Amino acid sequence: MYMPYIETNGKPFTNFAEVLEQGAAEQMNKVLMQDWVLRGALMPDAHCGYTLPIGGVVETLGVVSPSFVGVDIGCGMCSQLTSFTKEDVYKHRYDIMRLISQTIPLGKNHHKKPQNWHSYANFPKTDWFDKMFWEKGGLNQVGTLGGGK
Repeated sequence: MYMPYIETNGKPFTNFAEVLEQGAAEQMNKVLMQDWVLRGALMPDAHCGYTLPIGGVVETLGVVSPSFVGVDIGCGMCSQLTSFTKEDVYKHRYDIMRLISQTIPLGKNHHKKPQNWHSYANFPKTDWFDKMFWEKGGLNQVGTLGGGK
């Protein structure tokens, strides 16, 4: 059942999940209590995470919370400024998604060979991070979407 916006801690909230663990609901409530969180949503597959439920999405004001992005080993995101408008992306969304799924390993898939990540040499890292990349195959997962090893 689709549930329209629900006011949770005074913030707009949409729940697309038909079944939701109590823990995931509690995590979402705690997230929505943060002053810098503006609104939230739970996707149909939402379930408990570490801070934000897996399948949870929030809009923030001036804050990026790394634990909301992902806590997998080596997981991270970056953004790239482009000349594309929102309308361009919307108009070509099916082609964009088709090309992404054809060219970028998804889920549990990863590259067969380590990727030549030119930024790696200048990237601030700890010894643990370096070990994960060299000994645990992290460079094989650079430029993939989801799953890990």
